Amino acid sequence: MSLFALSGHPLTPWGRLACLCLASLLGGLLFLATSVHPDPRGYGTHEQLGLTPCAFRVVLKIPCPTCGGTTSFAHFVRGQWRDAFHANSAAFVFALLSSMMTPWLLLSAATGRLLGVVRADWAFITVVAVLASLAFSSWLVRILPALHSVTS
Repeated sequence: MSLFALSGHPLTPWGRLACLCLASLLGGLLFLATSVHPDPRGYGTHEQLGLTPCAFRVVLKIPCPTCGGTTSFAHFVRGQWRDAFHANSAAFVFALLSSMMTPWLLLSAATGRLLGVVRADWAFITVVAVLASLAFSSWLVRILPALHSVTS
C-alpha cells in the first residue's frame, strides 16, 4: 500500500459509495454543461434544457442568487473563464471545484480514504460555507445596482 493511499480520513463502504455518487453528480453537471450554449444575456441558458425562465427574475425583476449559474458552467467547460466568472462568480467557483473534486472523489473512493482530509465534517462545512458566502455576496453585488435604479 502506498503512502499516498494511507493519508486521509478513512471511508466506510457507504462513504466510498457517497464519493462515487458525488463524483458522478459533479462530473455529470460539467458534462451536461457541454450540451448547452451560453446565453448571450448572461442568464437563461437553463431554458435550453426545457426548464422555465427564472420566476424570481420574472416576478421581482432582479436576478436570483443562482441566475447565470448554468451560463457560467457552459462558459467554463468551453474554457471561457472570464465570461463564466462574469455570468455568476459563485457558479464559476463551483464549476472549478467540481472539475477538481470529481477526480479527487473517484481516487478517494478507489483508495478508501478522503485523500488529504483529516476531518471530513470540517472539510464539508468549509466548502459549503465558502460557496454559500460567495453566492450571497456575488448576488448582493449583482442586485444592488438594480435595487438602486428602482428606488431612484
